[in-house]
Amino acid sequence: MNYAFGIKLQEGGDIIKAGVCYDLDKFELKYASYITDQNKLLVSHKLHVGNVLYLNLKQNLNGFNKYFNFLNSNSEIVDNIFLKYPFNIKEFQFDSLIQDKSLQLELYDFKYILNIMWWRQLRQENWRFFVDAISERSQTAKYVVHVGTFGNVTIPDIKENCTSPKNKIVYISNEDMIIKAPGYIWAYLKSITTGVDEEFVVIGHNSLYKKNPDRSEFCEVDICDEIKWLKNSQFGSLRHLPSLGYTFCCRPEDVANKIGYFPFKAIENVASTPQA
Repeated sequence: MNYAFGIKLQEGGDIIKAGVCYDLDKFELKYASYITDQNKLLVSHKLHVGNVLYLNLKQNLNGFNKYFNFLNSNSEIVDNIFLKYPFNIKEFQFDSLIQDKSLQLELYDFKYILNIMWWRQLRQENWRFFVDAISERSQTAKYVVHVGTFGNVTIPDIKENCTSPKNKIVYISNEDMIIKAPGYIWAYLKSITTGVDEEFVVIGHNSLYKKNPDRSEFCEVDICDEIKWLKNSQFGSLRHLPSLGYTFCCRPEDVANKIGYFPFKAIENVASTPQA
């Protein structure tokens, strides 16, 4: 299901601050979408057309707290239930898939649906350096951004008399649902500034259990160094350090071959939508 978060106007279209693609059956956030320059709001005159659905979620769902409290990082439910599982609570935390701080404040009412299980080091280190690089770059160029998840974090489960380990998925659960830690976090950026032609995907390993993290599952070549502002940033210098969250860059067509719900075509329509 696709949801748009924003303001419904009486005339002149709808102001969209962000959107999400969400699997309600599995309680999994697939990806979220936004524009890096929040001073230029995305205005759609076709919000009711196609597969984009406008809903006042606070009204229709009677508040996110009721349905998504399990994904609230301050929830005592989460803190208690973590103790049941064989991984360190301090290594994982619930936080928004959208790490842009200014946008997080604007989407505060929807924070529950945007939360995912992050490996703390990736979120606080290399992904933070990447977000900082985008923020600085946005002073001169604007981007449509899709940021999403893929796969699951697994850890070896070695039992007595077993000759080989079996991978065990990292998850937490209560009587109503299961929440799994995604194996990867990705961000697909496409420039919408005249004269700037950039389109690439940044992917980070969301796991401390990967012994030799690399790019091979998604692409043959890491293209991060082809984007000068990324190469010259703190992210460019530290992105391959596993202890900070091994991160790399791929071409979107390669990632689209790996991730079935990757919005490779959808981003063309978003980028061409009139702005105000």
